[in-house]
Amino acid sequence: MESLLVYIAWIGIMCLITINLGIVFTTVFINQKDQFNRKVYQKAYQQIVLILEESNEDQDQLIEKLNVFKTKPERKAIFQALVDHVQHPKMTINALEILEKLGFIDDLVKDASKRLSLRQIQLFSQLRYNKAFPILINGTKSKNFETSYNSFYALSLLSLSQEELPIYVEALLKTTIMRDRKIDMLNHLDIEVGKLLYFLEKYPADSEKIIWLLVLKNRLKEQDSLWANQLLPYLEGSKEVKIAVIQALAASGNKSFFLFFKELYQKETDWQVRAVLSKNLQLLNAPWEQELLIEMLHDENWWVRHNAMTTLKERYPDSGNLKMVEFENINRLSQEKMKGSAVK
Repeated sequence: MESLLVYIAWIGIMCLITINLGIVFTTVFINQKDQFNRKVYQKAYQQIVLILEESNEDQDQLIEKLNVFKTKPERKAIFQALVDHVQHPKMTINALEILEKLGFIDDLVKDASKRLSLRQIQLFSQLRYNKAFPILINGTKSKNFETSYNSFYALSLLSLSQEELPIYVEALLKTTIMRDRKIDMLNHLDIEVGKLLYFLEKYPADSEKIIWLLVLKNRLKEQDSLWANQLLPYLEGSKEVKIAVIQALAASGNKSFFLFFKELYQKETDWQVRAVLSKNLQLLNAPWEQELLIEMLHDENWWVRHNAMTTLKERYPDSGNLKMVEFENINRLSQEKMKGSAVK
């Protein structure tokens, strides 16, 4: 009985040793294989990059050359080299079309349709692959915020069709993504001014209006005065909407809006709106701005006076109408008045 137990123990020890040796040999084998595959990948990548850079042949000849690389590491090298080539400033071939002909895009779409990863989202955005719209719009509905956010971002880099754009906009506006990030994404898209004004009218909430107005701020040019005139009614909106309209109109650089700014300043009771006016007035470059800026020096709010003075110093340093002493006295009296109000 005792010898049987010793025999069983001996067998157990030998099994453990065998298992451990197996694990060691397997680990070594895997590491060696990974190193070998890495070397194959790096060598193939360098060769493929040279082929792409020197290629003056038609696509069929280029694809024939690339098909020489058949192993898995080499195929990975082809894919990565073509993806990198898409970003190349001196691209002479249609890398996306070659990827499609080689079957890489079909595989990417098939895998992404099953489970969308951040890497796949990144690839779709890098490749500007417009046919990925259904996959990415579905990705925006993910409960994982990172997946949802990156899907929205990737979509903003695509050339969306007239049918796709409203779907994207509707989904983006409903999300909890920060307003500035939404504006950045919308700025990526090639949306004409008329279409932006359509969206501005379609979405009535102030939070939505502000987004479209701030997108317009980056699009309006001086020659867009007819389009910009459609923003004037929004100067009767809430404080936040008024501020966004002021910024959009001022950014257009169209001096014809000066009179509207002057009228708004003289009747506006909210100091924040007047402060934004005093800061953005110079963007219109209107020949009549100096008189209004001097008037702003007498405003009851310090920020309005500060913005007006800053602009006057920058644009009219030698102006005889600029009364520094008077400005400083107004500031001093205003500060004393504020202190007195605080005491009361």
